[in-house]
Amino acid sequence: MADDSASPIAGPNAWLVDEMFEQFRSDPSSVSESWREFFGDYSPGASTTAAAPPVASAPAPTQAAPTAAPSPTALVSQAPPVTNDAPIGTPLRGAAARIVSNMEASLNVPTATSFREIPTKLLEVNRKSINGYLSRSRSG
Repeated sequence: MADDSASPIAGPNAWLVDEMFEQFRSDPSSVSESWREFFGDYSPGASTTAAAPPVASAPAPTQAAPTAAPSPTALVSQAPPVTNDAPIGTPLRGAAARIVSNMEASLNVPTATSFREIPTKLLEVNRKSINGYLSRSRSG
């Protein structure tokens, strides 16, 4: 498995992409066509600091006959450059603005998951003991 810091893919499934890339390098036909297209310009040593460009929606076709859908890379190349000159809509106010600020603040809260193994036999014995005591002391 490749070093996570060298992978341009971030997230919990980066290891899977790295393994599939190694599989692609040894035998390109061992992965699906969509992965072959993805790995065509994939370089594991690329930097992840650049933000992904926004994907614009495809323009409505003007022809009467149906055409093949353009690839996602073609849509990105057709997108106009994004400038920060003018606001893109109206600012949120009131409750909606507060929700946005709370959601953005929640991204800074660390999360963790822990698992504990406990013997279930002990839980079952304790449950029976407690239920027996309650049935004797509370008449039911």
